Amino acid sequence: MGNAENTTLPSVSMPPFSRRMHEGLPRHRHGDGTKEGFTLIELIVVLGIIGILTFITIVAINPQRQLSAARDANRQSDVNTILNAVSQFLIDGNTLPPSITATAREICRPVAPGCEGVDLTVLVTQNYLTDLPVDPLATGEGTNYFIRTTGNSRVVVEAPGGELTASIMALR
Repeated sequence: MGNAENTTLPSVSMPPFSRRMHEGLPRHRHGDGTKEGFTLIELIVVLGIIGILTFITIVAINPQRQLSAARDANRQSDVNTILNAVSQFLIDGNTLPPSITATAREICRPVAPGCEGVDLTVLVTQNYLTDLPVDPLATGEGTNYFIRTTGNSRVVVEAPGGELTASIMALR
């Protein structure tokens, strides 16, 4: 083992571009003098901003309002479906079912023996409807849709249980 030379490793210098890139990053000193990581304050501020943005997004989307609007659209479609079936029934030479009067009464579900409203099962049995529409939030024997005639022999179907509008109706 002859002469051992004391050699030092050559210092590696960073290319100027890389050095500038690293010098621009914020670094914080720890107790031992090294620079790394983020402070607790910075993390709290970032989490606060994320929380505020999440809250604003949820308020802007408003899922409850979206669901209410979807149910109201369903009610509008159901009201039009019932009115179209009754109109087609009349066009084909039939008369209105006798239980439809000038007084608004609830349309009964097809198999509802206790319902004292309007029975429109004839529209289902004669294939004007595949099934009688029912309000999305209806409970009990009725459909939560009401039907009546006006003084000039027009038919009105309405859904008084609208969530974003007081009443949804169609007239023909």
